[in-house]
Amino acid sequence: METRGAQNSGVARAGTKHEALGPGVVGCLATALVFYGLSRPHALFGVVQYDDGVYFDAAVRLVSGKVPYRDFTFVQPPGITLLFSPLALLARHIGSRDGLAIARCITALVAGANAYLAGRLIRHRGAVAATAAAAIVALFPAAVFADRTLLLEPYVVVFCLLGARSCFVDGRLAQRRKLAIGGIYFGIATV
Repeated sequence: METRGAQNSGVARAGTKHEALGPGVVGCLATALVFYGLSRPHALFGVVQYDDGVYFDAAVRLVSGKVPYRDFTFVQPPGITLLFSPLALLARHIGSRDGLAIARCITALVAGANAYLAGRLIRHRGAVAATAAAAIVALFPAAVFADRTLLLEPYVVVFCLLGARSCFVDGRLAQRRKLAIGGIYFGIATV
């Protein structure tokens, strides 16, 4: 019995490399797809969505010393403002147009990370399930729409997936320390 268990665990460990390959490839393809979209005329520097400018401007105002809700109207939670404040500091030197373009590129990377994390979350179900989950997250129409610019959704998804990955290990509840870390990720997702 013990040798059989050792053999099965050896097979499971060898399979994890293949189970990570599918989500990794899908994550890279998702990132490439978003970057392709950004390479189209007016996609990187043009007006793509109204909200992206509002979110980035809130970060620029924050690093200029103005506080959301007190000094200017901002109807969303402050998380996106805080998350992009380092880039807003850089934008003070390179310009907000280029800063928003960099934010769109960062969002493309987050889109790929979302697909990868979704696949890795259910890797214990096998390579096909992990790859399918990654593909669904990458190709879901609302995700494709949101991943092309600085919107809240891709960042909420990435922190929720990080939280779920911390809370669950191979489909089972993790230890308390990892649950606490997962709770922090879920908290960041709601800010």
